[in-house]
Amino acid sequence: MTSSATGSQSDVADYSPIQKLPQELLSKIFHHCVSHPISRPGFVRLPNPSVREAPLKLGRISRSWRQLVLSDPLLWSRLSLVGRPRDSSLDLVAVGEWLARSQLAPLWLAINYAAAYNDEAVEDVNRIITKVISHSDRWKYLELSLPSPCKGPILTQLSKALPNLEFLHIHMKGKSEDRIKVDLSNQTSLKDLTLLAPIQFSSSHSAMRNIRTLRMAFPSLDEYFLCLDLCSSVEEVQYTFNYTIDFRPSISEPLRILPSIITFSLTPITDFHMYEPGYAESLDFGVFLDRLQLPTLRELVIDSSLWTDCVPTWSHASDLLKRSSAHLEIFKVRYLLHGSDFSECLRQSPCLKTLLIGSEDIAERMLQTLTEHLDSEKPFVCPQLQRIELDLYNVLIFERADDGVYTNVAELVVQRWHGGINGAQLSFSSPIRSVAVCSYTGRTVEPFIDYPGIRQCIVDGLVVTSMDEEIHSL
Repeated sequence: MTSSATGSQSDVADYSPIQKLPQELLSKIFHHCVSHPISRPGFVRLPNPSVREAPLKLGRISRSWRQLVLSDPLLWSRLSLVGRPRDSSLDLVAVGEWLARSQLAPLWLAINYAAAYNDEAVEDVNRIITKVISHSDRWKYLELSLPSPCKGPILTQLSKALPNLEFLHIHMKGKSEDRIKVDLSNQTSLKDLTLLAPIQFSSSHSAMRNIRTLRMAFPSLDEYFLCLDLCSSVEEVQYTFNYTIDFRPSISEPLRILPSIITFSLTPITDFHMYEPGYAESLDFGVFLDRLQLPTLRELVIDSSLWTDCVPTWSHASDLLKRSSAHLEIFKVRYLLHGSDFSECLRQSPCLKTLLIGSEDIAERMLQTLTEHLDSEKPFVCPQLQRIELDLYNVLIFERADDGVYTNVAELVVQRWHGGINGAQLSFSSPIRSVAVCSYTGRTVEPFIDYPGIRQCIVDGLVVTSMDEEIHSL
């Protein structure tokens, strides 16, 4: 397109009806264009330096829009650099423009150059990091995924007082023996912290009492306990354990009473094949749970492929609930848990409102436990249960599952909806109002919907969605 044609289009745009909007209102609309929805809990999707995205796209509409965009520092305070090696030199220019145009506004930055594999690309990344560090006093949200040669300067800067920093997410690959020490004691505003990297806290690290959310994957077991000690006000903890972590030393740790934790998520990674039962005492995370007491726990998530059913008794999860006197409202078991312990967790959770399951074995246990009763006057186990989520997220697990998973969930819904147990009609019901069914790799929800009685439940008010909340039509 010629420059004259571009100019005439801009002239026309300047006289379009939308130009009559007050600048304050138009500016708020622009802010919504760069404020993308949260991509996953704790993480924000930030705009890329592309003419296909705001704010650059907005500045190409008309002269007046361009003037408004350039005059608003907040529109330039959010930036995502998801770089490929060949793009890093261009990103160096973009980050300079964003930092200058954002003036003194707090910065939201996501910098992902984990794929930088040659010396030239690493040098470009270091230049970008140098520019970003020069504005560290404005950091509010910082998400980093960097190659190992680039991590030193940014981690050094994080040891200094950064008064605006509230969100910090660090993802770095590396061997556990290459771990580096970090000291975040001076980050007094930090409330949301992710460290998925070979990092350990320095021995002189002081408490971080403003932290509310932790997502951690440490190279050693000691760091997990130390992290809980340092963050005494944390409300949400997501711990991922590499298969090299040996849990057995947990037994020598003192009991931690942690009254602030509301959500606790555990993902112990094993190297067992999905189809082959496997158990190793060193990988048994139960002894870690034994060292915790969580009086205000409301959500428990266990995402484990450890075959705890290989041992005769395993009651660590239910023991945690009993020891904590917890009033659990959300319980998520994404793959495996000892069957008897899963059932006992349900029996100890009369306030449970949401249950997520991720395997056929757990689905069978769920049906058995949630339809049991002592007599016709006793309520169901988990009488307040409102929502079931079925998440067969792993492809291997998904291929292994058959329609029996859906059948178990459907039978549970029908029995609880009508208050019928084994053909007997009870004097009460405890209906499950919502079912979210996974629909990965094209699998449909027909086996669930076609189960006898489910369609009538839907007519009567049952909501059936996929995990992305799409409502299924009949």
